[in-house]
Amino acid sequence: MRKQMRLAILFVALAVTLLLPAGLASGQVGPDALQQCAEFAFSTEEDFYSYAPEPIDGNPLISDGDLLGPGGAVCARNYDLLHDTFDVDQDMGLDAADVIDAYDYVVAFSTELDSPHGNFTAGDLLIIDKRGTGTVGLVIPNTMLTAKIGVGYDIGLDAVHFVGVKDEVLNFIDAWAADPGVLSDMLSQRGIDIWFSTEGTWWPGRTAFLDGDLLSAATGNVVAEQRQLPHPNVPAGIRDDAVDFGLDAFAAYTRADQAVLEESFFSTEVLYDDRERLHSFTDGDVLEVGNGIFKTNKDLVVPFEPRAFELGLDALSLPTLQEPPDCYAAVTALGGTQTPFADVNAVGMADMGYPTRHPFGNDVPFWGYLADCVDEFRVVYRAVGDTGDGTPIVPGTWMVGDPSTWNPATHQCQGTMSRPSPGTDQYYDAHEYRYLLKCDPLPFTNWHTPNAPDPNGTYEVRIDWKSTAGTSHGPWHTVQLDNEDPEIVQLAVEPQAGGPISGTAQCPIYSPEDMPMMLRGEFKDEHFWQYRATIDGDLLPAHAYTLTRYYDGTPAAANLDDTGTYPDGTLVDLHDVSVYDLTAMPPDCCYSVQVRIWDRTIWGSFAGYRAVISGYIGRWDYEDDIYFAFVP
Repeated sequence: MRKQMRLAILFVALAVTLLLPAGLASGQVGPDALQQCAEFAFSTEEDFYSYAPEPIDGNPLISDGDLLGPGGAVCARNYDLLHDTFDVDQDMGLDAADVIDAYDYVVAFSTELDSPHGNFTAGDLLIIDKRGTGTVGLVIPNTMLTAKIGVGYDIGLDAVHFVGVKDEVLNFIDAWAADPGVLSDMLSQRGIDIWFSTEGTWWPGRTAFLDGDLLSAATGNVVAEQRQLPHPNVPAGIRDDAVDFGLDAFAAYTRADQAVLEESFFSTEVLYDDRERLHSFTDGDVLEVGNGIFKTNKDLVVPFEPRAFELGLDALSLPTLQEPPDCYAAVTALGGTQTPFADVNAVGMADMGYPTRHPFGNDVPFWGYLADCVDEFRVVYRAVGDTGDGTPIVPGTWMVGDPSTWNPATHQCQGTMSRPSPGTDQYYDAHEYRYLLKCDPLPFTNWHTPNAPDPNGTYEVRIDWKSTAGTSHGPWHTVQLDNEDPEIVQLAVEPQAGGPISGTAQCPIYSPEDMPMMLRGEFKDEHFWQYRATIDGDLLPAHAYTLTRYYDGTPAAANLDDTGTYPDGTLVDLHDVSVYDLTAMPPDCCYSVQVRIWDRTIWGSFAGYRAVISGYIGRWDYEDDIYFAFVP
């Protein structure tokens, strides 16, 4: 059924696309739009139709040649990349990208198709440089990238990442624009490199490589074999495990060559289906080198609201991490478990170390950093898609520790006081806040999300602050809320022999021939996680069955998905239950089976007295016991 639905949706999306005027497939968003890719940039393998409420340029058709960013941003249309610099109007696709400077518009990339004018191929590395007053378009031929290896022909280009000091990378671009030379020499002279992967595999010569290996243009060496990139348990690399996953994209938060592989991410050309679902990934997921999924393909594309997911990942670029400025403020953690924002993905879900992601519910406090120069601050929220400045999060009166009552013997503030209220513009005094930290580790503020306009909606939050330099704003961070409890719709047990042989509907009587019985159920939650069945009776110690999560891949999880039982609206088989799990000789007595289910929401609780924060993962629901009698 799901497959049929997906096919129908894709057919509708294709039909809508075919009805679009030809000119709508190409367009421009302008140079300022690239700044939206300062956080990260990517492209998909497939075109798709975006159903987001407000397409950035009025064009809902997203091309596999467009450069995309967080929150549904279109940072550059393929036309933006190719028209002014390379005189190409057609969409050539996008196979690799490295946003070297999002603000000065310096981007290196490759296309999926050759230029119709013959001025570049799909294997060449193209560079746009809009620093200064003009726009420069450069071409580094594919054969120059592989010259040190000696390939001698265009072998394609799938991933690219410049390595080295950014200023030296820019100096190289200037030098290449003035007088192209021997690429490897020009790179080595500046202590930089271009790491890349190819479309093809090369076996002759001193350096053999796969299309899944990472190569160096400066040295001609294999920087990393494909087997070094995925989790060690993934059978990658023909040399070792006879599998070549390819290397479609590569990016890192640094350009320092000694640290790149320790802080890098990639995508493959094919998926991996691990039977235990411990290390599975798709060709659209962002994978962390040596680890696993960093962002799923759905994480990347869901802000565009496509009608299908798993759209592939062809290009990936990440910003170079730098030292923080002297004067700034930042929100760094949120929620009842004080989750770092670094662990919250593009759709506002937290990575807690499980193969799933977690929304936030009830009280959502925010912690962060305020430099000494910050005079005032506030945290604001807005719905995703809103372009306004947000609504301040003001939790009302708190009781906090009073620093004037510090007891040196106990190292505590003995008394309490009301936290000073914010000003009329809802900014808190940063100096007062820092003073109050002498008593308690206070969050900036607390958001009681059941009172949000949509308690289960997706929002963006940011910090605003004031200093002598004026008013400044942090970046928007997406937060997914969930305040809806999980629900058990119905439960039943089905005996082997089709009993009952006697008794009542409320308490049927079963025999040994009826054991084990099948526990059946229906439950639902938008963010479902796990369930557990328990059997007890005759004052025997209760027996709890294995906790089952929807992604476990066990028989007890066969009819589960991330929204509960499947198919929806149907009783499904869950787990065998038997009185013999309690004891080898169960007596003639009454017994019961209970089921508890959990969602995966990070639930927070905020106490107005001294701002005590507590939290846990997973709210639960349980149904009244299913009672029955057993006669040996």
